[in-house]
Amino acid sequence: MMGPKALCLMIFCALMAWHMHTTFSADYEEPWKIMFIHFLEKICEITASVLENLGIMSYWEFYNIITKGYITQPTSDENITVKETKINDILVRYYVPKRNSHKLKRGMIYFHGGSPKFAKIALLPYETFARRAANRLDAVVLAPDYQQSSKYHSQTQWNDVSDFVKSLLHPETLAKYGVDPTRVCITGDSAGATITAALTQQE
Repeated sequence: MMGPKALCLMIFCALMAWHMHTTFSADYEEPWKIMFIHFLEKICEITASVLENLGIMSYWEFYNIITKGYITQPTSDENITVKETKINDILVRYYVPKRNSHKLKRGMIYFHGGSPKFAKIALLPYETFARRAANRLDAVVLAPDYQQSSKYHSQTQWNDVSDFVKSLLHPETLAKYGVDPTRVCITGDSAGATITAALTQQE
C-alpha cells in the first residue's frame, strides 16, 4: 500500500510537471532539449523567488551565484586576439581577428543580453557569440559591460552605453582598435537588443 509520503511526492511531481510543461511548435528542432532547458530556468526562477521571500538573498543575487561557473577569461586563440580595456570607465572586452591584421576591419558593437540585472559579456554564451562573430565576419567586436540595474538605477545603463558609443565612434578611437569608421554596426540580444533599438533611434 502506498504511504502518504509517496502519495504526496507523486502529487507534487505531477503538479510540477503540469506547471513546467510548455507546448512548442512542431517546427522546433530538438523540442525535448528546449523543454528541458526551459524546465531548468523555471526551477531557477522558483528557487530565486523562494529565497527572496524568505529573506535569504535577493532574486538576482541567486542568479549571480549560479552563473559564476560560466564566467570566462579574455583568452586569445589562433584566430582571435581577445583583450579587455576601459572606455569612459566602462569595461570593454574586444575581439580582433588575426588574419589581415594590417587592414582596417568592419566593426561590431555588441550589447549582451541576459537581463541588465546579472549578465555580463564574460558569460560563456555571450563570449562564444562575440568570438564566433569576430572570426566569421572578420570584424572587430567590441562588447561593453554596462552596470547592472540590480545595483544601479536603470537609467545608469543607458548613460553607460550612450557615453560609450559616443566615445567609441570618433575616427581616431576606432582606428586605435583597427576599425574602419565607414563600416560599423550596432547589435545586441534580449536586453542588449532593447539598448540597440533605443540607441539607433535616438542617435
